Amino acid sequence: MRNEKVRIGLFVHELLSKINTEKDIDKVLETYVLEGQITLEEKANIKDDLKKIIHQYSEFFDEKWKVINEKDIMISERGISRIYRPDRILKSDEGYIIVDFKTGMETEKNDKQIETYKSVLENLGMKVIKTQLIYL
Repeated sequence: MRNEKVRIGLFVHELLSKINTEKDIDKVLETYVLEGQITLEEKANIKDDLKKIIHQYSEFFDEKWKVINEKDIMISERGISRIYRPDRILKSDEGYIIVDFKTGMETEKNDKQIETYKSVLENLGMKVIKTQLIYL
């Protein structure tokens, strides 16, 4: 049961990386149906789940944002290169919001990870106005 929940959470996480606004849901899910990755019945259930998430966190799925999903940020510090990949960065005239999707329980590790993303972006001269962890 737990493994199935984690599997579904990871799949929803993957889908969210392809969705900027609610309008993208059908197009993204249709691709998965055409590729044989999900059935039409699964599409309907997943669509409902995605809509619930997007409605609950609507401020992060608004068309006003320029959305950057799953992009690597490479930083070299003291000769060591590190790659960071926030799930979603939202850009507006006011600044940036970092959103990270998580499966499982809330942990201090997740809090530290999103704070690291914030620090990395700020060190690149970006004004981070908010961070948000979303548990699936």
